[in-house]
Amino acid sequence: MEATFTYYIHNSSVQPELLFRQTDDYNLFQTKIEKYLEPIGQLHALKLTPTEFHLIIEFNDVRTLKPQSSHTFQSNKFLSRKLADLFNSYAQSYNKKHRRKGALFQKNFKRSEITDQKQLEEILEEFACE
Repeated sequence: MEATFTYYIHNSSVQPELLFRQTDDYNLFQTKIEKYLEPIGQLHALKLTPTEFHLIIEFNDVRTLKPQSSHTFQSNKFLSRKLADLFNSYAQSYNKKHRRKGALFQKNFKRSEITDQKQLEEILEEFACE
């Protein structure tokens, strides 16, 4: 992943676990997104289902991101770390709340770069139809 690029990112729960059991879980995930993703990019869309999340984010440029890094800046590592922080923070809160242990998300999240406006509009339309 690179700064200034737009990505469609999604993942699902380890089966048969739900990612979101209650309304509060959805709210908590959105709060975590505000904390971990809003400082590094613009969220264009978010879709949450009981077992999955889907989001579209356009990452900020390097000049904006670099000051947020405490190490030698590498865009891909920095952005991946921020996403991992989001997932880990949510999973820890969820596990504590629901008295469970172990992984909540599938091991690797999926991502694909959105290369043009038409592709972005197509994905947003799919979000709206489902």
